[in-house]
Order: sequence, then structure tokens, then C-alpha cells
Amino acid sequence: MEFFEWSDFIQYIMDMFSYGVANTNEAQQRYLLTELIVGVSVGGAIWIALLILGGIGLSKMAKKEGKRNRFLAFIPFFNTFYAGHVAGEARFFGQKMKRAGLYAAIVEALYCAIGVVMLVTQFLFLPYVALQPGVDVWTGQEITQLGIDSSAIPINLRWLYRAVYGGNAIGFGWLSIIHTLLMLVFIVLFFVLLVALFKKYYPRNPILMTVLCALFPVSDLAFFLLRNREPFDYDAYLRRRAEEMRRRQYGPYGPTYGPTYGPQAGMPPRDEPFSDFGGSHGDGGDPPPPPPGDDNPFSDF
Repeated sequence: MEFFEWSDFIQYIMDMFSYGVANTNEAQQRYLLTELIVGVSVGGAIWIALLILGGIGLSKMAKKEGKRNRFLAFIPFFNTFYAGHVAGEARFFGQKMKRAGLYAAIVEALYCAIGVVMLVTQFLFLPYVALQPGVDVWTGQEITQLGIDSSAIPINLRWLYRAVYGGNAIGFGWLSIIHTLLMLVFIVLFFVLLVALFKKYYPRNPILMTVLCALFPVSDLAFFLLRNREPFDYDAYLRRRAEEMRRRQYGPYGPTYGPTYGPQAGMPPRDEPFSDFGGSHGDGGDPPPPPPGDDNPFSDF
């Protein structure tokens, strides 16, 4: 999926500087072809580099947990499944999800399959791109805009044009709508997967890291940067924190005994039942240790 994101980003940057570059249909077609080729080439190179880095990071995480088949971390789609395998059990609205990686990988594969079709469509319809008169939606003034001359498309390709571009008021065909829906589903599943993974390897702020990786194509880079961290039992840490807070607030046997463990209100002293947490007095001793690691996941740089 990251390939299409990087490719579209490169094309978007080039498109920002395309105004006035060409004023004929042929020149516009040549420039769009250049945009596509550069976008696919540069975006593909960035994607491959990040795929390798992410594979190194995932495989190192898996090695620490004693997991096998670490080569899957370097294979597209399978690396998403393997990230779920390393993350372990995830939660979706409080419900346990054991196969978040598998579901995300399937949706990602479907999304990319349609993405390939749409990319090929852009190359196929380049000869039919033309400058056409239009109206600015903000000012109402007549302008010249770039579009596809649907009347020039061969009959045997018009079904593809309608499927991708719609040819209707909304401007999206059924294939484009399915493509968008798959992207949204993948983002949700990937978010669930990443939360579970970063709770293990960046427990100080897993939500922040997850949001960054879900919105931007940098998850592979994050895996690489976190490769040297030890896995952390985040759920056990939260349970200890909750128990510590209850102990500090109520004491070991409820508010009757107050904050201390010595004799109080004529009651006999009792042993400290939370000695595993450190300390033997009513102050509770030291709180459970914070999650490991510093706040900066980019400390390698």
C-alpha cells in the first residue's frame, strides 16, 4: 500500500509545478506520462528501501520473541500478517482480535490489486487527455481544465472508464468507490495492529506512534528504529498501576483501615499484602517502574 502513497505523493509534488508547463494536448500528455513514470520509479525505490528496513526491524523483534519464519517480514502483504503475529493479541473496541494481521493483509492485497488496475488505467487513457473548457466552482469564471475526452475512448474501453472515473455527477466509478472503502477498512485494521505492536515496543506513547504510522507511510521506518527495544508486557504494567492506585487510596483492606498497615481504631496490625510492589509501609513504597525506553523513538539519529 505504501508504494501507491509514495507514488501519488511524488506525482502531487510534480503537479504543483506543472502550471503553464504545457499549453497543448500533446504537451500535456507528455508531461503526465513523465509524472507517472517518475512517480512510479521514485515511489517504488522509496517503498523498496523502506520494505527492507521494516523487514530488518520486524525480523529482529520476532527473533527476540523466538518466532520462526522471519523471512516473511521482507515479503509484501506477508509482512503485514507477520507484524500482527509479532504484535500478538489485539483489541478492537474492547473485543479481542487474534488475527488482526491476517485481516489487514487480505484487505491490503485487495486494495493493491485494484490500485494496479487504476494505475494501468492512467497509462491507457493518457492519449485521450485533453484541455477542455470548464467553470471554476469558486468564482464561476470560465477556465481551461485538463480532462479525459470520453467520446474519443474506444468502445471496448468505455466500461473501464465508467468503472474508474464514473462519468457521472460524483466523478467516481464503482471501482474507485470500492478502492476508497478498502483503504478505510485497512487503516482501521492497521491501526488496531499497530496499537498492539507499539504497546510492546514503544509503551510510553503507543497511540501517538500508531497515528503517525496509520496516516503516513512510515510504519516500516518505525519498525526499524524500534528494532533494538525489548518487548514489554503493557497489560501487566497497567494492572500493576491500577492496583497501586487502589492501594494508595484505600489501603489493603478498604478505607476502614486507613492509609497505614499498623494498628488503627483498635484493629490489629496485618501483613503487607503488596510486598511485590516494594515498600512495607502505608505510603505504598515505590510505584511500579515506568515502561522502558526514552520518549524519542528516533534516538538512533
